[in-house]
Amino acid sequence: MDKIFLGIKGHVVCLDKLTGNELWRQKLKIDWGKPTIVVYSEELFVYLGGTFYCLSPETGVVKWENRLKGLGSGSCVIAVSGKSADVEAGSAGQAAMGEIIETVVDFTT
Repeated sequence: MDKIFLGIKGHVVCLDKLTGNELWRQKLKIDWGKPTIVVYSEELFVYLGGTFYCLSPETGVVKWENRLKGLGSGSCVIAVSGKSADVEAGSAGQAAMGEIIETVVDFTT
């Protein structure tokens, strides 16, 4: 997969890794906060503000969403096939997902 996924202000943006050109942009239902993004097994999983999404990494189309009612809107731990990514708001972290390594970086000042 030659793509880079960014979580910015309620959006997920996909860039071509080689050129930096924007391939697609998906606005999520919440327009604040920094989405947590994990790529696993040809799926793009995104958590933002109490809602968990599954997006197509090729098109950005939302395949499904779960509002996780009653659990609030704080930080989220995402675990897939025994590997986990624990990313809290305002921090940087790394997650090993099989052969894929995702790095989450907070660029806020």
